[in-house]
Amino acid sequence: MEEPLLHRTTTTTSPSSPTTSSIINRLLFLVLIALISIWANYEASKGFEVIILNNSGDTPQGRRFDLFFVSDDRATRIVLNTSKFVERILYPDHHHPKKPVRRITLQLTGDYSTDIVHVAPIGPYPHHEFNIGISPIVMDEADVDRVMAAAVQRAMARVWLWEGNGGAPPELVGGMVECIAMMAGYGPLTGSGGGVPSGFGGTCGIDGVGDAVGVALFLKHCEGVRRGFLARLNRAMEGEWHVRMMDVALGSPSKRMCDSYLSSAIGIVNSTDAASASRELSQEV
Repeated sequence: MEEPLLHRTTTTTSPSSPTTSSIINRLLFLVLIALISIWANYEASKGFEVIILNNSGDTPQGRRFDLFFVSDDRATRIVLNTSKFVERILYPDHHHPKKPVRRITLQLTGDYSTDIVHVAPIGPYPHHEFNIGISPIVMDEADVDRVMAAAVQRAMARVWLWEGNGGAPPELVGGMVECIAMMAGYGPLTGSGGGVPSGFGGTCGIDGVGDAVGVALFLKHCEGVRRGFLARLNRAMEGEWHVRMMDVALGSPSKRMCDSYLSSAIGIVNSTDAASASRELSQEV
């Protein structure tokens, strides 16, 4: 019998060898995972929602607010930029989980309140939303851009700070707000009834006594001596407040640090005029 001129060749695929379709499926799966990761990072990068409101209406202050801060979305940028500054101080790495902030509403109020800036949390604790009220008096300032930024800087510090579940001394929380404002380069707020006391207060605030700026100077000193002190203290304040939180955050007794600071600070105040004492203290600490 003659052999056929053409031989039928049968190709078999080894079970261990990937087929073209399986390779494509794997590639599609990897692409899907990458897209999900990109989407998740995008969602995380968006941070919180920002809403800008003008409750002053058709007044000179309301019109100036619309012109300077709403028309070009500058108010939103100020909120985001000041927030980033606070976050770098209070949440420097993954060891300091962020407060779950979801929405910030910044509004120019309709009345000349005694506070230039006021922060009101919304909903049950822990708060995810905050209202920031800015007094229309800010719109009367000559350097309105800087005063607005200084006010929002304080507000965003207040937003990101924990409070020891409401138990932290108000003097300490206010001092931390002012300390962060100092670190951002802002002095005390000015304006009709809206400022805070300035200068050396002769106390550290650890005993529940002291004005915000006086306490802030001491906290700034602590941050200089123990870098990351503010972040550690804020992280501790996520839980219930207790009197030794500052000692733990400092890594040493806060009373000892306070006594050393006051001794040095009193010498500065006694050797200079009151107007320059605050500036020298701020540079010293």
